[in-house]
Amino acid sequence: MIATFYPLLLLFSPSILIAISSISLFQFTQMFKGFVEVVKVTKGNAAWKFFQPHLKQIGFVLESGLGPASKFAPNTTHVVLVAVMLCMIICTERLRSAIVAKRP
Repeated sequence: MIATFYPLLLLFSPSILIAISSISLFQFTQMFKGFVEVVKVTKGNAAWKFFQPHLKQIGFVLESGLGPASKFAPNTTHVVLVAVMLCMIICTERLRSAIVAKRP
């Protein structure tokens, strides 16, 4: 029964992966912008004042690698690379589960 869906899966999986990667990149963009804005806040309780310098350093590293958070906009190359990354994760997980299933 499931084998009848393999041609459909093969046909639609690239489109589905690109859609999922677009959504995940949008989500990453929003999280990146929000993280950098929150890190810039200097007021807070003692716990925030303890963690804020470390988080600010992480924000600095992210912005130095990806550019300013306010101007970060993923393009088509980013979407395709995330789709390939998701495909590799899915294939690796299927391979791992197949290996575990064959173990005695």
